[in-house]
Amino acid sequence: MIAGAGCTLLAASASNWMSLGDQDALAQLERDPHQWQWFLEWEASLSREPGALDGGTHMVFAARPEDTTAP
Repeated sequence: MIAGAGCTLLAASASNWMSLGDQDALAQLERDPHQWQWFLEWEASLSREPGALDGGTHMVFAARPEDTTAP
């Protein structure tokens, strides 16, 4: 899709990859600011792994137009 639009993929991430599951467990993590921060950092990190990209509810990506002036 990105190449078809004439762009180069810079980065990609799944959205809600770890947080899609057990809402009670998430609520418990959220009550403790340190655990919640740890969870968010892990989700942000692991959601960028190639195996996780199609496992979230959405995909987020950054792309750049290919240089059309290069020979």
